[in-house]
Amino acid sequence: MKAHTLFFLYAFAASCFVGFLIMQTRLRIHQAYKDKAKARKEQDGAAAKKRRLKVVFLHPDLGIGGAERLVVDAAVSLQNQTLVPVEVTVVTNFHDPKRAFVETTDGTLKVLVRGRTNFPASIFGRAKALCADVRMMYAALSVCWTHYDTDAFVVDQVSAAMLVLSYFAPYTPRIFYCHFPDLMCDSNRKEDGTLVSAAPGHKTYRGMMDALEGAGMSMATCILCNSIFSRGVTVSTFPYVESLVDKRPLYPPVTPKADLPDLSKLDDRLRGMLERVQSHTTFVSINRYERKKNIGLAIEAFHKATQQEGVAWPKPPLLVVAGGYDNRLDENVSYGEELQKLARDTLQLSEDQVLFLRNISAATKEFLLTHMFALVYTPAMEHFGIAPVEAMLRARPVIAVNHGGPCESVMDVQKHPEEAAGILCAPTADAFAEAMLTLVKDEELAAKLSQQGERRATTVFSVAHCGDELAKRLELECNASMEKIIADLDAEAAQGGNTVPTEKKSH
Repeated sequence: MKAHTLFFLYAFAASCFVGFLIMQTRLRIHQAYKDKAKARKEQDGAAAKKRRLKVVFLHPDLGIGGAERLVVDAAVSLQNQTLVPVEVTVVTNFHDPKRAFVETTDGTLKVLVRGRTNFPASIFGRAKALCADVRMMYAALSVCWTHYDTDAFVVDQVSAAMLVLSYFAPYTPRIFYCHFPDLMCDSNRKEDGTLVSAAPGHKTYRGMMDALEGAGMSMATCILCNSIFSRGVTVSTFPYVESLVDKRPLYPPVTPKADLPDLSKLDDRLRGMLERVQSHTTFVSINRYERKKNIGLAIEAFHKATQQEGVAWPKPPLLVVAGGYDNRLDENVSYGEELQKLARDTLQLSEDQVLFLRNISAATKEFLLTHMFALVYTPAMEHFGIAPVEAMLRARPVIAVNHGGPCESVMDVQKHPEEAAGILCAPTADAFAEAMLTLVKDEELAAKLSQQGERRATTVFSVAHCGDELAKRLELECNASMEKIIADLDAEAAQGGNTVPTEKKSH
């Protein structure tokens, strides 16, 4: 038999097998719909409310960044709330237990890895966004097969997964939790949306990825944003999904305080570093080692503040730069080197003045947040920013850029003197240095901002509040979905059909 004949036979067999799997997946989900509808009809209202909802979160890379902290906190808060019984599963493309939040490794959350070995994270260092979409679409396909009776999906960051979920599970609520449109996070794009690079094919590639992101978002049954600022950017970027975007933001919860480390059990180097935090007027920057986080601003502002004459520092000044660092990522490596060069060579700041830490443990982070003087948060256009709220929970003042999420979380002391948790200023070294010195010189103001921040963190951004809000919205979506399922299955039965249903979009 000729080679090309064998090829076509194999291709035909493979296509038949894939088609069989696709149909079986849809039939399994359709049968699950029937079973749920039957159970709902047989139950009274009280019994139906007691049924445990099965919720699956899909997230691309479960590392230790701010987005990961946010989704982990949202999942834990949903799992712990008492309004609606919920069983939570987190599905991700990558999860390294050595570089992950403790809730994902100690059994608090059930974590499943799908797509890590099946598809690469990049193609020779390129097409990372495309690979992320493909990996998430595969994870969505996999979870449709293994978790066919899921009651609701919560997807964040990569909306392409919605295309798969809407095809295989058309009635299952699909909530997209939007941190910020990926289109606006492209480092090769200016603020007006135009591309910086003129590389051949890049415009076409980005156009395809932007269209895929928008198409995925349009397949959601509901889009939740983590701030009013994020909602505004999302609607202006993808105006055709405005009807799906909830007008109320779902603010992420702040992580409860962790146990402080036992200094006597730490190695000499780390113990010495942490003891310096206690004995200095310590400013802390907590961000991933990425250029968009603008960490250099904190270093330059600290240098200017320490050069100011006539300042009575209560204790010697110290800046700690801490954050997520992945040596797999070229930007993390190169930016880390740039920051070291800026501090050590350009500004001549010694290790006694600026301390760099990477991938700190939860206990070390707790120590920094608890014993620091203030948090310096430098990203501009930040959709929310969890670090400022973590500082607020520990009753520490915040210095942040006067734009984006911090305007809602921290608030500006000039505009909201009785609510603000810090000082918001322009993203310049002079402005940040002035804010640092203001807190150092005015102890009464620093104490007031600390108290107000703690109060806001324990109410507006509490785990209980987020869990309850998410549970209420999921319950509404699931109830609406069940009504559609029952109505369409009844109509199908009346017609004598037995086909796999396709949800009719009302929007």
